[in-house]
Amino acid sequence: MLAAVLFAHAGASAADAVDLTGRVRAAIADAVRQRLGADADVAIDDLDCDVAGDPGGPLLAIPETGARGGRDARFTIVSHTAAGASVRRLGRASATLTISALFLRTTRPLPGGHLLAPGDVSVERGVMTGVALHRLVRTNEIDGARTTHDIASGAIVSSADVAIPPLVRAGDQVQAFVRFGSVEAVMLALAVETGGADRVIRIVNPRTRKAMRARVVGARQVEVVDEY
Repeated sequence: MLAAVLFAHAGASAADAVDLTGRVRAAIADAVRQRLGADADVAIDDLDCDVAGDPGGPLLAIPETGARGGRDARFTIVSHTAAGASVRRLGRASATLTISALFLRTTRPLPGGHLLAPGDVSVERGVMTGVALHRLVRTNEIDGARTTHDIASGAIVSSADVAIPPLVRAGDQVQAFVRFGSVEAVMLALAVETGGADRVIRIVNPRTRKAMRARVVGARQVEVVDEY
C-alpha cells in the first residue's frame, strides 16, 4: 500500500514537472510573439528551468538584457494574474530560440533623426539570428516614425531604432471592433490610455461607461480583448 502511494506521488511529481516545463515554454513563446509579432514562428530548444514555488497559475516570461534569437536567451519567470499584473518572481529559464517572423529591413543607410518613408524599408520574412528581442516596427507605424540613431543598410528595424508616434492617444474617439464568434461589430469608444500598435489599452463605452481592454490595431482603431 505504501509502495503504491509512493509510486502515485512520484508519478504526480513527474507530471507536475512536465506541466511546468510546458507552461514555461508557452510563456517564452508568448513573450517572443508579443515583441516580434503574433505570427512569429518560435522553436524553443535546450530549455533549462530553475523555477520554484509555482502557484499553478499563468506564467509570464520576461526577457533579460541581451536575449536574442539564435542563441542562448535568458528569461525571468513570474506568476501573474488574469489581468496581467506581476505577482511573484519564481525563477529563471534559458533556451535557444529559432525565430521566423515578418520584419522591416532598411534598404539603405539611414542617418539619426531621419523621418522614415516607405522606400527606406522592405518587408521580409525570415529567420532572425542574433536579433535582440525588441518589439519590431510594423508597416502601419512608418508614417511619422523617426530614427533615433544611424542605422546601417540591411538592418532589421525595431522599437530601439525609431521613435514611433502612438496610433491612439488618451482622449481619442476610436473605432472599437468587437467579435462575437463569427460576427464582428464596430462601435465608437473613448480611449483612456495612449498606445502604439499591439499595445493593450483601456477604453470606455461613452454610452454605458463600461470599461474595456482593447488592443491597438491601427490609427484610432482598437480590437476589444475583454471587459473589466
